[in-house]
Amino acid sequence: MSNSIQISLNPSLQRILEDTLLDAQKLLGAFALDIEFTSKVKLTFGNDVDIAKAESLVQELANSDSPLLLTIEIRPASDINGANGAFAGDNYTIYLAQEVVEQNAENIPAITAILVEELGHALDFHLNRTDTSGDEGELLSNLVRGFDLSEGELERIKTENDIAIVVIDGQTVEIEQAGTVFSQVFNPVGIVTDVHGNVIVDNGAAIGLFDSDGNLIRQNFSTGLGYLAIVPSSGNILKLNELGELYQVNPSTLNSSPILNIKFLNNININSIFDIVTEKLSNFGGLVLPNAAQTQYGDISVLERGNQIDLFISAVSVVTPFVMRLRFQNSISSQSLIDARVVAASTGTTAGSNNLTRGVAVNHQGTVLTTLPIAVGSIFPTFIDVPVSFSADFPEGNGAIPQVRLEGQGANYSDGSNFVDIRSRGITTDNQGNFYVVTNSNPGSAALFLAPGLVILPSTVDRVIEAQAEGGFLGEFRDVAVNPSRTVAYITSSRNSILAATLNPVTPSDTPGNLLNDPIFRFQNGNLPGTFLFAGERESESIRQNFSPPFIEEGKAFNVSLEENDELIRFNRFSNNQVQGTYLYATEAESVSIRENFSDVFTEEGIAFYSYGADANKGVDVIRFRNKNVAGTYVFVLEEEANSIRQNFSNVFEEEGVAFEVAV
Repeated sequence: MSNSIQISLNPSLQRILEDTLLDAQKLLGAFALDIEFTSKVKLTFGNDVDIAKAESLVQELANSDSPLLLTIEIRPASDINGANGAFAGDNYTIYLAQEVVEQNAENIPAITAILVEELGHALDFHLNRTDTSGDEGELLSNLVRGFDLSEGELERIKTENDIAIVVIDGQTVEIEQAGTVFSQVFNPVGIVTDVHGNVIVDNGAAIGLFDSDGNLIRQNFSTGLGYLAIVPSSGNILKLNELGELYQVNPSTLNSSPILNIKFLNNININSIFDIVTEKLSNFGGLVLPNAAQTQYGDISVLERGNQIDLFISAVSVVTPFVMRLRFQNSISSQSLIDARVVAASTGTTAGSNNLTRGVAVNHQGTVLTTLPIAVGSIFPTFIDVPVSFSADFPEGNGAIPQVRLEGQGANYSDGSNFVDIRSRGITTDNQGNFYVVTNSNPGSAALFLAPGLVILPSTVDRVIEAQAEGGFLGEFRDVAVNPSRTVAYITSSRNSILAATLNPVTPSDTPGNLLNDPIFRFQNGNLPGTFLFAGERESESIRQNFSPPFIEEGKAFNVSLEENDELIRFNRFSNNQVQGTYLYATEAESVSIRENFSDVFTEEGIAFYSYGADANKGVDVIRFRNKNVAGTYVFVLEEEANSIRQNFSNVFEEEGVAFEVAV
């Protein structure tokens, strides 16, 4: 063993760490000879770094006889702030989480990734008087191991605060930490977050509620391994286990109540399934069997539109993965189920590692995203998973049919095809309609990144906003949830861990493009609470100077366009003659009806703005609510506020649906 590191640990872990050290030293030795060594070191430690000194230090660490004496200690993750690893300059010690080392006894490269990260912190300790901004250890570990980083991932690492203060053996120590573990939970699968930022996790034996710091608030008995989803209007939790049993979970008590068993449903439509390989409707020769005993169920997602509720569910029937939809009217119960059908599947499938359920999610714009397998390569075909999106109303409505997305943005295969490989187990959306895909892509075929991780896609599913390589040291990733502020993604792993991945909040401007750049501000009428006026910048300034009170400014509501554009539609403003200081915003089609039938109630004031229509799927939904207590008055809100109204003010406001789409 190298004398460059003194190891203090349980003897049973000695061999594991010795192998890890040798692996790390080989990587550092190769890095010292990298023709891009100078540029990569400057990227990691700053442009003013002493390159000659850096090269000497890296070579010394790669040498088994290096005088750079470090101590490595194995500690419970709880001792190092839940991190996978840490470096403390105070005592010149590297700490590795005991759970991570034990769980990766047969996966040395996973531990090596963490060790190299901490060696990066040690190098920074020698090279710079103050800690380099961001997580220089994580950046160096990626560069040394040959991983490419997206601009978004590089920005995240460069701005991340990896410093923590811990107490070890009674001594206060400042550490730089690697890969935060949110909580250690045995065999976690389904995960969601509530409006308060709490995290709900299910592992088949128990379902637990954690606060945002990873502290367990309460737990209750579970109903078998499965996935979770939140019903936006009520905050209730849905649980779908692998047997196809659907439950409602009370968010206050975590008690589970059975709703239905998919395998016992009659009249599931399996005759018009869209095959993403042939791009035709098929019955798959009877290979898709939602009611069969061997069919395994996976992810679940909810879409509410007025009184209609759709559940999108993933499953695998022997070797054929598929996505189905359950459509309910008014409530989620066996009595209110009005349609059950398998929507999409793939004939490009195989057994083995691909014989798994996939992730599925539907955003509030009504776009469904999943991943399904296809065969690529002309001589020795291999199976990869590709992202597939479609309309929640396919096949009945005029919505988008299932189609492979991101084609031409991935790897080139021998048959001339070009696809992005994203094999998901879990997918979620945020309150802006963006998709978060936790993926276990094959490192040999993934072109997007070279390790399992998290991929963020806009609601249009036409590009990758960000891809984070989380590393393989936490086993197979299963499901993902995002907190309401879109700053943390929680990922469940087969390694008995929940990973907390720091996010750069995805803004809705990533979704609708650059047409919607004019801000609209919201004012509440102080003389008539619950009624509102929306105005552009120029009118808002006049309101602030001359009409405050009665109008109270509440801030920017959203972005629209004040200029006409072929992609946008016109919205007109009407003032209510009977309730002074209240307004209605309507499309030209609705305006015609108002002019013909309600001119005694509303006076047209002209064009208010231009934006996307309610079914454009290019922006963020604005939902219209009618005030029941003040006739002819309305409020227009985004999804998050709409959920609050549904839960707390349904006695005051009646939901009328999506009015238009905007940017924020």
